[in-house]
Amino acid sequence: MPRTLLTIAVLLAVAGCPKPAAGPELDPPEWAATEITQLRVIAGGDTVGDHIIQLHRVEHDGVPALNIITETMAGTADHITHDSAWVLVRLPNLRPVHSARRISNPEMDMTFELVYGREQVRVTALGPDGPEGLDLPFGPLDFDNEQVTTLIRALPLEPDEPFGFNIIIGAVGMKVPAELELIGNETVEVPVGTFECRRVRLTIAGQSVDIWYELDGLRRLVRYEAPVAELVMELVASVVN
Repeated sequence: MPRTLLTIAVLLAVAGCPKPAAGPELDPPEWAATEITQLRVIAGGDTVGDHIIQLHRVEHDGVPALNIITETMAGTADHITHDSAWVLVRLPNLRPVHSARRISNPEMDMTFELVYGREQVRVTALGPDGPEGLDLPFGPLDFDNEQVTTLIRALPLEPDEPFGFNIIIGAVGMKVPAELELIGNETVEVPVGTFECRRVRLTIAGQSVDIWYELDGLRRLVRYEAPVAELVMELVASVVN
């Protein structure tokens, strides 16, 4: 085949191949080396516990990464639920690499582990009857449940332009569609002070929560409100290094 025809054939072949879907464009804050944020948990109007978020800049296989660690302890004196999770994500694209979550209370103790590959994620549940696993497809708009509130800090949302993506939830072994909507800017007062915030609405399986983030700087989570569950979280302390 003449060189010219060979070149045309290659170009047509490339043009005919579908391009892989692209991930979202991100505009992340300048992540601190270490950030620890504490929020009080309010249920039905009563303070019932605390939710702590830790972010640590690390390296994974020689690539910059972010360790996200969350811990919630909430409930009554005789029925405390301890929900702890960890997820490792790459920087700057926030793609998940590995995550784990443990939920324990007097009635249950379950651990879930997710290991992400190029096109699939392995979900393993560890319970009283031993490990159970399944594989889910993993695409450029799929993110780990444990990283979502951090991911939102990096998304440049625009009014009237909802952002759709999928959340992989190890606790139910499913990939669930979700949508983010920018509601607007508001002034929010919490125990630690008053903040100018960006209000975002996250909808998952028809249920919505509103989340307020600092408008500038690190864009920390300031307030979280889930009306259906009568659940509120408010910033009470933060340490940044």
